[in-house]
Amino acid sequence: WQVVLSSEGFGTISLPTQDIQQAGQQVIVAAVDRACSCSANTDMDLREKSCAYLKELVGKVLNLPSAKIDTTKPLTNYGLDSILVIQLTEILRTSMEQISTTLFFEYTTIDALVEHFLHTQKEALRHLVGAGDDKIAEVAPTALSTLQYPLTDRRNEENQTLPPVSPDARASNSTLPNMSRDFARERDIAIIGIAGRYPEAKDVLAFWDLLKAGKSAIREIPPERWDWRSYFQAEKGATRGSRPAQAQGSVPTIYAKWGGFLEDIECFDASFFHISPRESEQMDPQERLFLEVSYTCIQDAGYTPAGLGEHGPVGVFVGVMNGNYPTGARYWSIANRASFVLGLQGPSVAVDTACSSSLTALHFAVESLISGTSACAIVGGVNLIVDPVHYVRLSQLGMLASSDQCKSFGENADGFVDGEGVGAILLKPLKSAEADGDHIYGVIKATAINHGGKTNGYTVPNPHAQADVIKQALQRAGIDPRTISYVEAHGTGTVLGDPIEIAGLTRAFIASGETQNKQYCAIGSVKSNIGHTESAAGIAGVTKALLQMRYGQLVPSLHAEALNPYIDFEATPFVVQRELSEWKRPQIPGIEEVPRRAGVSSFGAGGSNAHVILEEYMDKQRPCSHLTYLDGVRKASPSGPALIVLSARTEEQLNEQVRQLLSWIQKEACADGACRLDDLAYTLQVGREAMEERLAMLVGSLQELEEKLHRYVSDSVHKEGDWYRGQVKRHDAIDIFATDEDGQKMVVTWVSKGKYGKLLSFWVKGGTIDWKLLYAVRAGSAQGTIPTAPTLPRRISLPTYPFARESYWISTAISEPTFSSVNPASTNRVALRPLADHSMLSHMNKQTALPTVDPELAPRLEEELARSLAQALYMQESHVDIEKPFVEMGLDSVSGVEWIWSLNKRYATNLNATCIYDYPTIRQLAGFLRKELSKHAAVIQQTPVPLIPTDFGLAPEAHAAPEERSQERGHSHCRHVRKISRCQPFDPILGQSG
Repeated sequence: WQVVLSSEGFGTISLPTQDIQQAGQQVIVAAVDRACSCSANTDMDLREKSCAYLKELVGKVLNLPSAKIDTTKPLTNYGLDSILVIQLTEILRTSMEQISTTLFFEYTTIDALVEHFLHTQKEALRHLVGAGDDKIAEVAPTALSTLQYPLTDRRNEENQTLPPVSPDARASNSTLPNMSRDFARERDIAIIGIAGRYPEAKDVLAFWDLLKAGKSAIREIPPERWDWRSYFQAEKGATRGSRPAQAQGSVPTIYAKWGGFLEDIECFDASFFHISPRESEQMDPQERLFLEVSYTCIQDAGYTPAGLGEHGPVGVFVGVMNGNYPTGARYWSIANRASFVLGLQGPSVAVDTACSSSLTALHFAVESLISGTSACAIVGGVNLIVDPVHYVRLSQLGMLASSDQCKSFGENADGFVDGEGVGAILLKPLKSAEADGDHIYGVIKATAINHGGKTNGYTVPNPHAQADVIKQALQRAGIDPRTISYVEAHGTGTVLGDPIEIAGLTRAFIASGETQNKQYCAIGSVKSNIGHTESAAGIAGVTKALLQMRYGQLVPSLHAEALNPYIDFEATPFVVQRELSEWKRPQIPGIEEVPRRAGVSSFGAGGSNAHVILEEYMDKQRPCSHLTYLDGVRKASPSGPALIVLSARTEEQLNEQVRQLLSWIQKEACADGACRLDDLAYTLQVGREAMEERLAMLVGSLQELEEKLHRYVSDSVHKEGDWYRGQVKRHDAIDIFATDEDGQKMVVTWVSKGKYGKLLSFWVKGGTIDWKLLYAVRAGSAQGTIPTAPTLPRRISLPTYPFARESYWISTAISEPTFSSVNPASTNRVALRPLADHSMLSHMNKQTALPTVDPELAPRLEEELARSLAQALYMQESHVDIEKPFVEMGLDSVSGVEWIWSLNKRYATNLNATCIYDYPTIRQLAGFLRKELSKHAAVIQQTPVPLIPTDFGLAPEAHAAPEERSQERGHSHCRHVRKISRCQPFDPILGQSG
């Protein structure tokens, strides 16, 4: 109150509180040094006439008697929707100026509207309703302004006189109470990894190329999804509000045939994650894509999943809202699968708040990091459109654009274009990231979430709530809104949604202290490029903002050549970014140059709002180039050459890694000649898992590395000594030696003597090396004491693992659950024959059984088991490795029980399901089974019996012949397609909790 009264010109007085309390009730009169004006009864008259006028106007639009309208009740109670709001707005614009499109969303009652007009357009309102002039009464100032009494503070009984309030203090106190900079910095979160796939962008680098080029990735619905011609009806609104077509006995319709679609959503590297083809088909493709992108995100940060887990619990937070895959939607499994497969033990949460899902997931992740329940966190979102039902629903709601353009903040905006995407970022507290020498893309200064409450409609946004969530984020970040130089808006391209968003942003900036500067903050929306990716929209916007920070450029927001006429941008702090330009750091008078800062908004259709404030990371210890992770010199460390190591699951993937690294050196690393070779080598050593196929090189410069990589991919004959090549399975024994203490001492000896060739030869043959020992010895530690992070090279962003592209899909054809009775094709194999009657085994005299089994039975058993396991897991028999653990081939508890059941039926045995863990390979299980059969003198049957029933709900034709291959879009990958009933039950899981 002191600030308010002082700002209005009232004098400051002090009162003797101790004495007054003993004197009974007191009346305190405010003193002012000038005449105080107050309105006579004409103000009340104007208010009453204005309420009557608006009641009459609203009543006519709603076709409702004005007497039934209560001026204190929300107009939505009387049926006011977004369409009628536009009519009312246009009527008021004929009589009054500066009527915002968002007016009826900001002021939802007639009383609130009148109060707003009394403060902003009093004269226009008087003219409109015909009220008389005000009569001003003069009130003389009193002598109370001369009274000065000491103010007693009862907390410490010391006399203190309040100082006068300065204008600067008034301005400061008019804003929200910001956190101190030091406290806010304690809550700063570093983003150390990014990954994603978006329409026409297989990774984030391709995504940046698309954004920088100002390209739209929108196209017609691809035929491999569904035939849009069977549903298309060009006129928008023809199906709006209609009942589902099934109830009417007609085909459902859509008026939009465009979208932003990902390539190869059916593809997945199942064997890489030790998941069987059988289980892969059952998994929602959103689950598969998010798993791959999560792994890529960890690699982009220069970590392995195991290495990341050494820092403490790693959380997984994912936004998801759509699930139309035939096996059903299991959102929880998208997060839980990533945690399970990658071995992450922090919180694992799937979030569905509609279009704000992934940004809300980001908020929860940040809170988890601040509270300490997570040491690191993977955050992301995923959205796929696999069924026309989703387009039908959006068409019925009238949300989609009638063209192939999402016109964010543009003229004639009439809805969004739907889109797909999957993205993830890796978070860690800033202090931890700096201590660990991580590559940092940017810093999360603050996040905030809220809900809009009741509005003019369930899907109608609330500009007050949107303003509040942005104000909360600014308050938590403790920053001046003038330092925000870019906003990645929700920007769905709707006639009312965009103006409401700008109104909320403007209100938030003004409430946070920004009242004068106009059009200094750029604004845009990635939806104009790739469509509205719904639950992945927030992570797509964050990724765009981080890429702009990384490259120091602002990319154009498309389809806004002519701006939305309902938005007066000149009266706001915002200007639509419509061209590629340099992103300059803000220069604010009285404040030194500040980092680039951005706000990112996401608003859910049901009213859930989220906002995040990002800041570029300015490394004061190591000056950055425009590529923040590329700095230093091109040559190797003076203490020795760089040891480059690459590995993959298969030879094909290893060769692809070589090509990727070569391309990266040519395009990214050499862009400004500033890549540190020791950072590159170190990241490949500690930030990549050592897999079966291995390649290593010794190089002294980036140029030498480029030349060797080029020769490797182009030369048919590999020159001796240019590189070291190995395959771990052929040298398993060496790994035993590598884990021994003597083995590590040998590593130290080789490094100290500069015998790097022996070290690399040891590694490619399966040796395990603690690579940090290399840098310890080079630093002069004879015992190989591990150095701290500041003395180690840095982890940098490098090309990530190139996953195999095998197709797994279940068709949407409806079929009754059935079991296959088709016998396997006849082959030249020698089949084992079970006893005719298993029940006779328990009564069989052991002395009548054959004492031994054919010694050639073991390899036959291995062949039979491999064949049956391939059928059980829907694998190709050639992919079954008899020495590979079952778990690595994707045999889980469910499929394991079924497989053992089929073996017992086939061989008339009584094997326990736990034998797949006691004898975890084909070879070991075959040896055990051979002993079991020898007890019962198994005989040979010429005609094999069916091995196992097919999976739940699979039709006989579901088992495609191995020869059936798809050659789609240039890929040569096996395609697994099966039919399934939509009412298929979820597989029971042994030991399942919950």
